[in-house]
Amino acid sequence: MQQNNWGYQKCTLGVFIALAFMADFSPDAPEFYQRTHRVRLKNSGTSDKKSSHKIKHKKIPRVHQNLKGGFYMKITFIGATHEVTGSCYYLEAAGHKFLVDCGMEQGPDYYENAEIPVALGEIEFVLLTHAHIDHNFGNYAICKEFGLKPEVCINDKILMHKLKEQAYTFIGLTYNEEIPEVEKYLKEADTISFGTHCFSILQTPGHTPGSVLFYCKDESIAFSGDTLFRMSIGRTDFEFGSYNEIINSLKKIASSLPAETIILPGHGDKTTLKDEITYNPYFK
Repeated sequence: MQQNNWGYQKCTLGVFIALAFMADFSPDAPEFYQRTHRVRLKNSGTSDKKSSHKIKHKKIPRVHQNLKGGFYMKITFIGATHEVTGSCYYLEAAGHKFLVDCGMEQGPDYYENAEIPVALGEIEFVLLTHAHIDHNFGNYAICKEFGLKPEVCINDKILMHKLKEQAYTFIGLTYNEEIPEVEKYLKEADTISFGTHCFSILQTPGHTPGSVLFYCKDESIAFSGDTLFRMSIGRTDFEFGSYNEIINSLKKIASSLPAETIILPGHGDKTTLKDEITYNPYFK
């Protein structure tokens, strides 16, 4: 959720559906295709069974190619720019499939339905940038259909136990589904490998104590959660938030990552670290 005081909208929940955008992350990519369709992850059965489901996209997901050649990362953004709807990035890379964040549906169904068929066992892990409910509302559905539990920073352990309370506090919603247990609590020293690549973890407290940034050096891509947005930062007036810590986290990001790093935030459009350092007022 952004630092600005946004007005909350009433959310309607579905099992997998979320407002969706498709993005081209090549160096000369345009901005996100705005509000073209809805997407859901569809359990197509066992991993050795071909799915009969078709993907009915208005625009096919684009592919990010490393300029060094040889490696492709397809990133499908499942989520919305709305302030209460956290992101969910579905990644396919080097034969591996996984999620970064697990956001929720918001708003009426104005968009075309589409399905991404995913066989049972194909998604390998779910990484969370932080433990706010808007980035965790899909945890129950993913656990129920795919047997996956999330991985999150150890410093957000207390907030993972307060997700139902957050649902009521943030949006007045009584959430009755079972909250899955955490698969693994992460630390900054951990790395998450997928094929020949990996994510390193940068702890970026402020929005929450356990906010993290997942950085793939080989692809120059970072998932910043709600710490850093395009020309803004995450709110710090929630429980356990700290403005001083988030400002220190921005300094840490600026000193730790190359300026050409593509930033994929928890809300809103993608950006680059160079643009944020140059134009984002919170870096001043």
